[in-house]
Amino acid sequence: MKKANFIFSAICAVLGFTVIGVTLGYRTDFLAHYNAGGSPTGPELWPVVVSVVMLLCSALLVAKSLKMKPEDDTQIVLWSEGSRRAYLSMLILFIYALILEPLGFIIATTLMEFVFIKWFSKKKWYWCLLISVVVAVVIYVVFRYVLNVSLRFGIFAP
Repeated sequence: MKKANFIFSAICAVLGFTVIGVTLGYRTDFLAHYNAGGSPTGPELWPVVVSVVMLLCSALLVAKSLKMKPEDDTQIVLWSEGSRRAYLSMLILFIYALILEPLGFIIATTLMEFVFIKWFSKKKWYWCLLISVVVAVVIYVVFRYVLNVSLRFGIFAP
């Protein structure tokens, strides 16, 4: 488990630094925008905040792993019923990431939510579909009109 903690921490650190590097390029005119009376926040705020938290958690995991007693270092089972469900969930999210750009946010998110809700809740398909559509539209409205972050891409983009 100790070795897995170090590997996972390294992966999260690389991902965190990569996201910070990418998002810092989102607004190159930050000072001009802010001095003109614009908002000091923008599309780079939350990815950077999440990345910093991820980097802190990675550092804490490394510190905890270094202090781990040998008797607490257990084996990790990579193939079990629970891990198969986790791998399938990751595959669904990977497919979601692939279809997000061509289909657009609302359609791709509705499909992804439908699959997860149906899989984990065992509700009837029409309730899963209704919940998926409502959640996707609410998320879209919040991002588009409250946070002023455009999610207009995909087949319905102008």
